[in-house]
Amino acid sequence: AMGLDSPIFGRGFDYFGESYFLFRSERAAVRSPGLYTDSAHNYFIDLFAFGGIPLLLATLLPILLVLRGKFLSIPRLQNFSEENKAMEAVIRGLFLAWLGFLFQALLSPFNMALAYLGFLLTGFLYGRFGGIKKNEESSTKGFKRRATLRGGAKKYGKNGVILKVFLAPLFISLPILGFQPLIADAKFRDGIEQGNGETTYRIALSQPKNFQLMRYAAQTFIENQREDLATPIIRQMVEQNPGNLAGWRLLERVSKTEAEKAEIRAKILALDPKNPELKNS
Repeated sequence: AMGLDSPIFGRGFDYFGESYFLFRSERAAVRSPGLYTDSAHNYFIDLFAFGGIPLLLATLLPILLVLRGKFLSIPRLQNFSEENKAMEAVIRGLFLAWLGFLFQALLSPFNMALAYLGFLLTGFLYGRFGGIKKNEESSTKGFKRRATLRGGAKKYGKNGVILKVFLAPLFISLPILGFQPLIADAKFRDGIEQGNGETTYRIALSQPKNFQLMRYAAQTFIENQREDLATPIIRQMVEQNPGNLAGWRLLERVSKTEAEKAEIRAKILALDPKNPELKNS
């Protein structure tokens, strides 16, 4: 429903939870008014909700090309030399790992670790199978052609060198950018376990914003009677993400005036209009 509501642009990354209460069915709202989820628990449906049809197609197309290339390569495997057979054994193992990723993706929420694993495996296997054509005479010919292409600079001269110069920083920076959220999560967890409020507060407000970490930090501060630290985090949550229902509920807890609480309740009802408990309150 989220993807169909915005089929071109989607709802945006990390906004599934904020949109869930608007798009859940009346039946779900009546059965479980307080039930919350921030994922469809399906990698591809999550991407469809995040970025609509363009993002979904951009994800599915390389997968279909890998499957096509793998299917076309099956009759050629028997003609490889012993050295190439060893390489093919490695490729088979990676292909099985990739299939495991696909099956896991059907029931897992979208997360960066799973996404990077899938992107890397898909890209590697596409590089292996993507150039295979139906009219190739033999597997040996296909293998030699791919080996030549991997020569890069030898095949394309200066253009190959230029291509590598531009691609090298990209491949170096991608893992750094990808691991940054994982490192922040680890530091945040250490701060919580060690009772280090300064670290927890700093990471909760760091860039790029992670509303889940912000919510967890605010809840932890409230439970430890440090509403002075929780309130700035919560206010940033709702200012930067007005659709964050969890943030508005936390703000209602720490708000000091009845007038503000009334405004917050109206906002909560607007974000969760099908909740029977809110309608009757």
